[in-house]
Amino acid sequence: MAVVQSEHFEAVFAAAQERIGGSRPAPSDDAARIEQWRREEWHGWARWRTCRGGFDWSKPLWLLLLTSGFAGLCYYGYSTGRLFVTAGGVVAWFTLVNLSLLTYFGPLMPPPRTVPGPFEPGKRVRAQIGIYPPGYEWRKRPRVWVRIAADSGEPFMLELTFAQLPEALQTMMKRQEFWRIQRADAPATSAVVETLVVTREQINAGEHPVNIVAWRWDDQILETFDRKKVSAKGEGRSTK
Repeated sequence: MAVVQSEHFEAVFAAAQERIGGSRPAPSDDAARIEQWRREEWHGWARWRTCRGGFDWSKPLWLLLLTSGFAGLCYYGYSTGRLFVTAGGVVAWFTLVNLSLLTYFGPLMPPPRTVPGPFEPGKRVRAQIGIYPPGYEWRKRPRVWVRIAADSGEPFMLELTFAQLPEALQTMMKRQEFWRIQRADAPATSAVVETLVVTREQINAGEHPVNIVAWRWDDQILETFDRKKVSAKGEGRSTK
């Protein structure tokens, strides 16, 4: 049982402001976020595109594979007289196709949340973060979710994707591993973020509008990072 924090966290946290103002993403920014997702995590994007970005092509593909395999095995058994191969082959083929498609097209995740910003640069603000490893919920890259109280309206919610987590955050994520496994989610972690000098175009290209400069985690606090606190308005709208 321990409290894990970065150096000088208390001083940095005490000096940080509690709320911040900034730009929320516009509907036109959603397409840029999906394009970034396609570049970084093609595997997840392709599953979403096939099943949710219009007509669900996985269903006719599934039926076509089952039908073609069944017809081919029936023809083989009829032409050779080896009906035992047809019987066993049909069972094996149906099992293979069903497991493969359900594994790939089953638990679909929505596109990543469009990142708000830019914010006034050079400000340090209190925040709450959740650190998620690569592979969590079918995401290829690690990500850090950040919740920051806004001057007005609902909190800003940022889903930041990393090619490689900074070493300190990577260490923190490993220390939280057992906690995350027990509760199937990342623990809510107190943090301080610093706003960066970026434009909306840079954010849409993948730049982060904030940098995490300090954090503190008490493993006795059982609160998970709730990624659904923001409603379906503003930056929480659907990107389908």
